[in-house]
Amino acid sequence: MSSREGLQNTSLDPSMDLCITFGSESDSLLAHLLTQKGFSRRHFDLLMEVLLKPGFKLEDLTLTCSSDVENAISEFRQSLVAERSFLPYVTGSLSYAGIPPVVLDLVIDYMINQEDHFLQETNISSNQTDCENHTHFKKYKELLNLSLVHRSWTVPIQRVFYRRIVLTNRHSLQKFSRSPACTTRTGVREFIYKIKKSETSTFFRGGSAATYEHWSTLASVLCRLQNLRFLCLSIEAEYGSELEGFELVLEAISKLKNLEGLWLQTSRVLVSVDPEAKIWIFLSKKETVQVYGLIDWSTRSTNQNNK
Repeated sequence: MSSREGLQNTSLDPSMDLCITFGSESDSLLAHLLTQKGFSRRHFDLLMEVLLKPGFKLEDLTLTCSSDVENAISEFRQSLVAERSFLPYVTGSLSYAGIPPVVLDLVIDYMINQEDHFLQETNISSNQTDCENHTHFKKYKELLNLSLVHRSWTVPIQRVFYRRIVLTNRHSLQKFSRSPACTTRTGVREFIYKIKKSETSTFFRGGSAATYEHWSTLASVLCRLQNLRFLCLSIEAEYGSELEGFELVLEAISKLKNLEGLWLQTSRVLVSVDPEAKIWIFLSKKETVQVYGLIDWSTRSTNQNNK
């Protein structure tokens, strides 16, 4: 590289194959010097030539240390990523970042098949062990990493993310009801909602506006998940608890057109709401439902049948 070539307002780092344009010759000079492995006589000659130029202005020098150059390179990389993110997908075998679509589909199907069966999930207590929580977190982290591999992977991976939704408290229900995932387009197939007795012991004691609003929120969520195949509601509550507003949930369940399995579980609850009559009317009109369970409701009897 000659002295004249070094006077351009650009800096090229061969190790990164990046050509960065700087705001002035002064910045370009400093960038050239700081990205070199050693300060040679050629660099010194270049420095002296620029400093002796009448047009050199010290106030134009905004890069003062090597970290400034590194930050400029990092910003340049980010701009490249942002620019490439708007490029159209490459068709054919490169549509999933070099992975043929059929291969990615097979990987996703394998991950879905590795999940516990929905029936097993409904039998697990809402008081999960640390080991179970760790397993769920590990699976979630693996899915998150896959979705970040390439932007074309995000939507397919959502098939696994949103296939089964498990909520274990009132706050998670509120959060999910406001999320983009709470819609038919996300393809939620299985929905499990479990409330622990520690929450219901005070919240469901007697009728209240908050109790009614809670069940209204759940009903609204179910109305937006019209592709549901399996539904489980597990409510641990004290004896004599009232579930004011639960009729809204039963009404929402009756509108699910593709439901195949339904489980309504309580824990020693005597309530004014007896869902059995309404569920029987619902089941008589739904040929898609293959299995259902009403466990420990007002009569504290268990009714399970296979159609």
